[in-house]
Formats: sequence, structure tokens, C-alpha cells
Amino acid sequence: MRLLHVADLHVGMLMGGISLVRDHEHVLRQIVDLVSREHADALLVPGDLYDKSLPSATAVEIVSSFLTAAAQTGARVFVTCGNHDAPERIGYLAPLLARQGVFVAGPYEGTVPHHTVVDAWGPVTFWLIPFIKPSMVRRYFPDEQIETYTDALRCVISHCDIDRSQRNVALSHQFVTSSGFNPMRDYLLQHPEMASRVQVGGLNNVDVSVYDPFDYVALGHIHRRQRVGRDGVWYAGSPLKFSTSDEEMRDQKTATLVELGPAPAAGAGDSQGAEAAVPTPAGEGGASSPEAASEPSPEAAAARGWAHVDVRAIPLTPLHDVRPLRGELADLVDPKVVAQNDAVDDYLRVTLTDENPPVDALAQLHAVYPNIVQYLVDNARAHARGATGASDADVERRDPLELFQRFFEEQNGAPMDEAQARLVAEELEKVEAR
Repeated sequence: MRLLHVADLHVGMLMGGISLVRDHEHVLRQIVDLVSREHADALLVPGDLYDKSLPSATAVEIVSSFLTAAAQTGARVFVTCGNHDAPERIGYLAPLLARQGVFVAGPYEGTVPHHTVVDAWGPVTFWLIPFIKPSMVRRYFPDEQIETYTDALRCVISHCDIDRSQRNVALSHQFVTSSGFNPMRDYLLQHPEMASRVQVGGLNNVDVSVYDPFDYVALGHIHRRQRVGRDGVWYAGSPLKFSTSDEEMRDQKTATLVELGPAPAAGAGDSQGAEAAVPTPAGEGGASSPEAASEPSPEAAAARGWAHVDVRAIPLTPLHDVRPLRGELADLVDPKVVAQNDAVDDYLRVTLTDENPPVDALAQLHAVYPNIVQYLVDNARAHARGATGASDADVERRDPLELFQRFFEEQNGAPMDEAQARLVAEELEKVEAR
């Protein structure tokens, strides 16, 4: 079975005050074309369709057109909500959308929606796990001990009726880590000054082992494509560049094409597990019923490995790239320099190095480069002021816990300890759950 995995669309986002509407329309058309060209059986979109929980009418129209066009290729479309999405809005009219081949997970209500599709090797069940916090899970499982995000996801998945003798695919929008992988590491390499403020970054992480029942895990939440632990767990990354960090500007945005092979043969003597799968009829794509299949024996589940997956990145071409531009004003606006610049309308982080730039320097730059999303000055005066160069957009998109940690450290001269940070995280969860 062929799966095309994309995530973190953030439709409706502004970058430096500039609308990305045309950029989103451009890249989403490419994704639909890839679904058709690569003969994908399913398109997986694990969260953050929108940049805001209350998207504009334009953003809703873009997402609606995208999902409709993808479904019209004949592929199933599976969608979960991310932390930027409003689950109730994402899940609205889900039963009606399912008739059109678009399967959507709304708010978590104690169960995980799942849908089964059959290929030449048998059934594949897609589990649509929305963005989950511990507080969301405790209300449905009050007797379970749920303190961390790992506890919450482990509880959610343990209560899914997963048939391990057949293939299973999960869509999930979480901060997933493994023993040798932590997405925050690269961020800290780029921003070492933040090390003390994110020292308790494990508070909201989910250990990759909780996804062991699934052959492939389509992740959203981290904007750079990367594998987490084993071959079958991947972040697709965002289809567009959304910041002017050095790492983001160097990143090549892609869609992830997955070839999901047959389920491994069950071990000797585990025919009970092999016979447990009762496939949904080919072409129905409807929800599989927990009563339709019995749970395979523990021995069968333990003996069965994961289906083989081949994962390939397919480059996406942006309408506008995001790149740096640095130098003195006179050089940057020189017609000869501008003539050699292939894309003056790209989204630019401009760093001016003049010691005494004129007051209208930004206006002069805008006359040549219309899409400046970040303007910095790097000279002796700026260094004396201790200018960090952080953009307002970067600050606005930081996690509330991170912002509180920063405030706490500035007020007290020392970072919060783990107990303090955990208390703040729990209180923030209570506020957001209301």
C-alpha cells in the first residue's frame, strides 16, 4: 500500500505580516498532484491543518479544496487535529466527509477513530489519534495513573482494540522522542541561550515505544522531516518554511512517500493470531468494528514484527523561498547586485551591517525587496545593546510554558526547577482544558 504523508500545513499563517495564502495554494496543489502521480492509496495529514484554532474563511476554503481534490484522486484521506487546530471544528461533519473518502478525527472522547482499507496483502487499519494532553485522558480513565504525556498516549493506545496480526498505521500529533533522538536538540544547538529555559523539555514528550503496536506512524508537530527511532516512525515536516532560523532556511521541504509491505508471517504455532483479522471489504473504507475481530493471542502479537516500509522524500517547490540577505545598504540596493539576485520577491531575513544606517533604510530595502519578513541590524551599536535578533513572530509562537519559564528566570535570576515547571505545566493544562 502506498501512503503519502504530509503534516503541519498551518494554513492561514502570516510570516512577518505577509499572508501565505498563495504559497499554501501553490504547495497544496503539488501535494494533490503527487497523490495522483504516485498512485497513493491514502493521504495522511496528522494535524495542524490551520495556524489558528479560529481560522479565517479563506483558510477554511483552502483546506476544504485541498482535501476535496485529494479525495477526488481516488485516495483515502486521513486527518487528525493538531495543537493549533480546534478539534470540534476539524471533526465537524466527519460522518458526511467519510462518505466522500475523507476520514477526520475530532476531539478525543475516550476512543480513537479507526478505518480499515484492504489491499492485495490484506487489511490495513488507520488509527486517527488527535493531539492529546494528560488532562484529556484522565476524564475518561480516572482509575489510571496518568501523569505524563507518555502515560496518556500509552493509556489511549492500550484501550484501542488493535489486531496485531494485521497491519496498523497511526496518525499522531505529539512531541515524540527516543533514546537517541530529541527534536529539541537541534533547536538548542541553534539557540544555546535557551538551554536553561527548556531543561524540563521532557514534560510534554511521548516516548516512541508507546507506538510499538503500529507498523507505520505518521507524525506531525515537528517542522523538519526526521525519523524517530525505528524505520516506521517519521515526522513529515511542514511543506513550507515558516521561520527565518538558519536551520529552517537550510531545510529542503518534502512530502514523504511510504511503501507499506505485507504483514510479516506469524510465528509457528500462532495460527490463532493469524486468523484473528476480519478484513473490511475492499473499497468500503468504513470504520472497522471492534466486534469484527478478536484480539490475537499475546504470543502471536509478540512473535509478529513490523511490516517492512520503504520511505522516500519527494521535494516540494515553494512559490517563494525563505533565505538570508546580509550586507551594507548601498550594496544591497545596488542595481547590479539586484540584477544578479534571481528571486528578489523571496521571503527574506535582511541583516544590515552599516554602522550608521539611515532612518529610511528599511524603506529603501522594501523598494527593492518587497517580502522582507525580518529586519536586523548587526553593528557595534547593536552588539553593545545586546540585541538578540529574535523576531516578534518567533516570540508569539513559543509555547506558554516556555514563555513562563523565561519570565520566571528574568524575575528570579535562576531557572525553575523540575518540580516548579511540572506544577506550572499542570496548571496551564487545566486552563486550556476549560
